[in-house]
Amino acid sequence: MSGRYDDILWRGRPRLSGHAPLPPASRAAQFAPFAALSGYEDVVEETRRGTQARVTLGEDAEEALQRALCWLLRDGPGRRFSATYFVPDTRKRGGAYVTVRGALRRLDERGRALLLEDGARVPLDALRALTLLP
Repeated sequence: MSGRYDDILWRGRPRLSGHAPLPPASRAAQFAPFAALSGYEDVVEETRRGTQARVTLGEDAEEALQRALCWLLRDGPGRRFSATYFVPDTRKRGGAYVTVRGALRRLDERGRALLLEDGARVPLDALRALTLLP
């Protein structure tokens, strides 16, 4: 069987005079993948990250929240409680609900927030649930 390319079929690789061949590690590196779209993976991950919609409390839930807040403030500093509040997302629509537990340090009336003894801050405008703890 003789073919059209029999004269070059079994020849060795061409060698350039004056150039040493690349070591195998360097030769493999030229075929390594690269990020053609830099930042693409970050965008995909950000899109995949979920957020929650902010829920508006009904009249009864709002009243119960106000009542619990009054009891908390009546008991004063040191009273332990659990609070759930909404934190808006800085990059996209929605956010997340965060629950903190701790003891009340004071009410910041100007900043409209509950300050806890551990330094946490619960904004009153974002408050969605408040439970007094024993």
